[in-house]
Amino acid sequence: MIPRLISSLQHPLVKRLVKLRDNKAFRAQEKSVLIVGVTLVSDVAARMPLKTLISVDPLPFNAKETYLAPPNVLEKIINISSHDLVAAEVELPKQSSLENLKTIVVLDGLADPGNVGTVLRTAVALGFEGAFLTPKTADPYNDKALRAARGAPLFLPLRQGSYEELKKLTSNMHVYIADVEGKKLTDVSFKKPLALVLGHETEGPSLETKELGQTVSIPMANQMESLNVASAAAILMYQIQGTS
Repeated sequence: MIPRLISSLQHPLVKRLVKLRDNKAFRAQEKSVLIVGVTLVSDVAARMPLKTLISVDPLPFNAKETYLAPPNVLEKIINISSHDLVAAEVELPKQSSLENLKTIVVLDGLADPGNVGTVLRTAVALGFEGAFLTPKTADPYNDKALRAARGAPLFLPLRQGSYEELKKLTSNMHVYIADVEGKKLTDVSFKKPLALVLGHETEGPSLETKELGQTVSIPMANQMESLNVASAAAILMYQIQGTS
């Protein structure tokens, strides 16, 4: 397909892609997500079809619609200072039931999209099978989350739901809650199927999730009180990875 040319910042497609980037409700309405950067677009294109592709130079990716545009147009769409001026629209994944999985990570009110993305990327890398996001957790399809996640929310089975839904989902699972007041990691024997709960960056896990299982802490040295939630997640998930 021959790419079409776009030169105006006011072109309807430009406005649409910007809105996909910024507006969660619009993403849900259109069932679409914006991804940016040639590496991420390449990774995603290898797994799923692209609805729309727009770049400064022609790229060897298949898309239903392909466009070329000057740097200023791509910069408006991407909204970051970068020489990696590529963007694509892909289908918003459907919610997963997460039933019958052996390992899921629960993001309990994480507020920073970067942390959300990093935790989901780590979950994919360390073999977790799905993720549950409680209310007030940052949108995993936010542009910052997707960049941090390297597209993980597009491939990892996800479910966003209430605490009641989480309680029902984990009723037959071992639940471990990361908490600075919890049992030392070195004294915990993880058993599957399991859910690992990671709480808010400053407030920690919610009362609703604390009721679901056993709290676990990572021993600290040098008078450090805690780790960044994404760092803690990596340590805990790596420890869990080797359990049966």
